[in-house]
Parts: sequence; structure tokens; C-alpha cells
Amino acid sequence: MRLARIFVGVTMMAGALGLPASTALADPAAFSLSVSPSMTPSFAPWVTDYAVGCAGGSATVFASSGPVTIGGRSLTGAGSVTIPMTAGQQIVVNRPGVATYHLRCLPNDFPAYSSTRTGAVQSEGFLVQPGISFSANVSQPYTIAFDADGVPVWWHRSADGSHPIDAKFLDATTIEWMEAGVVYLHDLAGNTTKEFHGPDGPLDLHDFITLPGDRYLGLEYVKRDCPATPTDCVDLSSWGRSAQEQVTDAKLVEFDGAGNVVWTWRMVDHIDVATENQHWRGRGAAQDVVHMNSLAYDGRGGVVVSARHLDAVYRIRLSDGVITWKLGGSREHESLTVLGPSGFGTFSGQHFARILPDGSLTLHDNRTKEGQGPRLIHFGLDLHARTATVLGWVTDARVAWSRCCGNGYLLPGGNWVADWGGNNFITEVTSWGSPVLTIDFGGIFSYRVEPLLAPLGALRRAMDVTYPRAQAPVG
Repeated sequence: MRLARIFVGVTMMAGALGLPASTALADPAAFSLSVSPSMTPSFAPWVTDYAVGCAGGSATVFASSGPVTIGGRSLTGAGSVTIPMTAGQQIVVNRPGVATYHLRCLPNDFPAYSSTRTGAVQSEGFLVQPGISFSANVSQPYTIAFDADGVPVWWHRSADGSHPIDAKFLDATTIEWMEAGVVYLHDLAGNTTKEFHGPDGPLDLHDFITLPGDRYLGLEYVKRDCPATPTDCVDLSSWGRSAQEQVTDAKLVEFDGAGNVVWTWRMVDHIDVATENQHWRGRGAAQDVVHMNSLAYDGRGGVVVSARHLDAVYRIRLSDGVITWKLGGSREHESLTVLGPSGFGTFSGQHFARILPDGSLTLHDNRTKEGQGPRLIHFGLDLHARTATVLGWVTDARVAWSRCCGNGYLLPGGNWVADWGGNNFITEVTSWGSPVLTIDFGGIFSYRVEPLLAPLGALRRAMDVTYPRAQAPVG
């Protein structure tokens, strides 16, 4: 049975390359590649992309047989080609009528990683920004795209060496991320195409999304103007604090395509913080009573937000700012009733609520206050019956606790792409939690993971624009 499963996996990977299965299965004995000083992963005929070393300004590629073209030089049989090469540049290896392979040199300061593929991968790969640590002062400047074999095929290094955060594809040709409180949109070559600044200070790092009609929605954390503006004060006397308390609020900021602010909305204007914040009190002066950490347009004129310190998800109607439903947290008049199996419990400290095309909702349940490992939950929403039905959830036996951060995507084929929140790896798992691809970053982690939306070919071409290679083979 195990041999049968391995055979099927190899056949599927060969088919993904457009090769006959018999060709791929025969290839390990017929052809192989290696690179000096290094190549990762080891050669397999169905793996198209490889990370290579180019210490000393060159790389030597060895081919076990021909005909093959390496970096523009043709070999009729076994041989090697030495090619001048610097970080980011690519060597293309072409076996006419069989396959094309892409070898790209990693920079010396590239984040350490290890990739393990153990099953059939449904995503095209991952977009990540490894560079956060709870135990060390690190500042990794890279945004990286890994393919479905766990190989880095695209990256961008921040010019000033600072750590970027919240990278995501807004579409197949645009990547967004934030640096130092400013949101930048980039083309695949890393060129900035738009930027957005908060009206009252830096935009918050947690999320930034597109809205219909070339509009965008971001987030600020702002201190309410108490006591100077009495209506900005919050009564937290039930917590043993002041009846005129200054708190940090979550403020939504809508922009037009030119970066102008066209609408703002503050969370604490619409809820009773003293009641709805049940488990995250005592957070210090001007405390962060909401901690909004995700935004999602629902396709129906509303935005769905996750508020970690309220242990709840809210839907806000953009036309008038009314909260139309709430999921989780304290029971309010707008709350949906959760229908789930016995023992399901509740969610806490959650991140990344997302609305799927069918109207269902997924979220990353950190369970930080529950003392359990995180899980990804899928809810079916019936807004007429005012219910949220638990359709399923998935955990990962390798993860015992999630302090912060994290997200997950439910793929059309049923697998999940997951960043388990403050843990040092990102992964794709099956619906029963079995990992099929894991990329481990050792002592650092990525705030989130995003599935690739851009085709691999477009990512390779963008890298070639950024890192052109004009030199010919020398041996």
C-alpha cells in the first residue's frame, strides 16, 4: 500500500510538469543535475526549481547526460558548465522536449529554512516574511515566495534592511506589504506602484485590503482624546478603573485609489467595551481594549473584522457603519448563535476572519486564553436564521500553543494553508491535519502565510528583471 501511494504521488508530480509518467519514472537513472557549491533540494525530474549557492561569483552545473543546454551552452553528453553568477540570478537548464529547470542563487543573508514535502500539495506555494522572534532581536528584510516543492522562487529585500510585514497578493500582479507604518503596493519586480499613509499616524500592521471601485481599507490604532473630549472617555469602573478612562481604539480608514482618506470609523463608538472585553483587561495605560487584527470584504457591502481582545468577529455595513452581526465573545443583540458539536467550546484570541465566495467564514482560533493549541475553523453562516454552524476545524499535532499572529486559508480541494501563530513553520495540511508541505524557519517565524496567486513563470520573469544575467558560461 505504501509503495502504491508513492507511485501515485510521483505520477501526479510528473503530470503537473506536463511529462508522461513513464518518462519521469525512468528519468532518475537517465538524467540528474548537481551544482557546486550547493543545490537544494536534491535533483528530482519532476521538481522544476532549485536554490543554489554561488560563493565566489560562479556556480558549476553538472549534468549526467545530454542533450542538455545549461545557461545557453549545449552539451551532447555528460559534462559541466561554470557560469558567472551573483545572488538572485538564474541559470536555466533545458532538456529539449523533456523539461526545463530553473536554478537561482540565494543571497548570503537569506533566512535559513528547511522544506519537507510529504504528500499531495494543493496550493501553488506560499508567500511569507520570516523575521520575527520572541527570544532574539532579529530584523529579516525579506518577502519570499516558495513554490509547491518548498523552493524559494521569488524574493524582495527591503532597501533599508527593515522587516516588512503583512505581505499579500491583492491580485496576480500586485503584492502589498507594510514597512514602518506605510502600506506599499508593488509590481512583481518589487517596484512601488502606490502607497498609503495613516491620517493620524502610522497605519497598523495587522491588515490592509482592497474594496470595489479602486478603494482600499486599512487600520489605525488611536488613543481616544480623553479627557479633552469627554465623549471619547470610556467608563471602565466595572473593571476597577476610572469612569473616564482613555483607551486605544481601532479605527478603520478607507482610501481612494490616490491614497486620499474618504471614510473613517472607530470601534469603541459602537460597542460597550466594559461588557464585551471579558478576558483581556488590565492591559496598561490607554489600554488596547479592541486589538483589531484582520479585515475582510464580504462581497455584500460589508467588512468583517476580527477583534482579538473582544474574542469576537463583527460585520460592519460600510454604507452607515452599523454592526449587523457578531460571532463569538459576549452575547449581544446582534450575536449569531453558534451551532456546533458537543465539546466544540468557543474561540479566543483569534486572528484572520475571512469570508469565502459561498458566504461561509474561516478563522484562525489561537485559543491563547484556553491553554490549547490553535485550530482553523470553518463556519457556515445563515444570516436569516442568525446562526453560525461549525462545518469543521483542523489542528496540527506539532503545535501546542499560539501566543499571537497566524492565519489560514481553506483551499478548494479541502486542504488548509496555515501559519499557526508565533510558531516557526508554515504548512499545508489536509482536512484531518496531516502535513503535506512544511517550511521551517528555525528560531524565527512569519506573521502570516499567503497562498501564491501569481504564476511561477511570472515570478521567475520578475526576478530576471530585478537580477539580470548577461554573462556567458566560461567553462
